[in-house]
Amino acid sequence: MNNKLLAGGAIAIVAGALLYSQNKASVDVDLPELAYVPADTAVFYGQLKPFPYSKYFALMPDAMKGTSDLTPIIAELKTVDDKNALFLASLMEKYQQSLSSYDAFKSIWGFGDDYKGMMYAQGLMPIVRFQVADQKQHYQ
Repeated sequence: MNNKLLAGGAIAIVAGALLYSQNKASVDVDLPELAYVPADTAVFYGQLKPFPYSKYFALMPDAMKGTSDLTPIIAELKTVDDKNALFLASLMEKYQQSLSSYDAFKSIWGFGDDYKGMMYAQGLMPIVRFQVADQKQHYQ
């Protein structure tokens, strides 16, 4: 019985050493975007490989492509004397304009044909980052 126990212990030690040596091997992945993400973030979503947004836009139903009219909501927000409401009205206006076509979407938001994006939290502050097509161009 002692021989079986010693043999089982030796096999467990060899298996543990093998697993430990296999798990020590690291994979080198070049993702400079992750340098911005804090190690203790509670939420992370990352699209780390480029995504062809033109294909996604083509597959979107027409109901989501600017056919819904946000003009009454935008007009009501513009009447309020609040900077946050004016910002939201401007954002909704650009959103409605951008969904008319893929070219309008690219020019308004600054996306290229392929882009990467990620969302994470720093403390309680949500942060959203997207790769733009041309960082030197000013988008309006």
